[in-house]
Amino acid sequence: MSLRQLKMEALQAEGDLNLSLFAYYTAGHGSYWPTEGAQDLNDSNRQVILAMQTAFGKVYLGTFSDAEPLVLYTGQKLTNFICDFCVPCDSGELEASIHDWRENGSIKSLNHAMKLVERLQGKILCWS
Repeated sequence: MSLRQLKMEALQAEGDLNLSLFAYYTAGHGSYWPTEGAQDLNDSNRQVILAMQTAFGKVYLGTFSDAEPLVLYTGQKLTNFICDFCVPCDSGELEASIHDWRENGSIKSLNHAMKLVERLQGKILCWS
């Protein structure tokens, strides 16, 4: 097994842990939102970001809000809610979809952006 494959398996394990924690925190609450301040879920998100950086050499933090759509992670503090997703590469197509979502409220653009995150081997993050 190559080092890159090993790193990818570690990243997938981090992503699986993140999804498992999300499922745990949403179970029995009648909604799809984790409980307030679930620190282990937030820490898991940080680990996903750091694992992606390790696996790919760089990681971009992305947001659907008013900030820059994609920002290269350079060691800045990973505060809760710092990003909505992370991807291992820059993508003009992803940025364009996010801008279209912001300007036009196009659900089609939002869905396209979410699919691009997945296609780019990125991870959607859920903070608490």
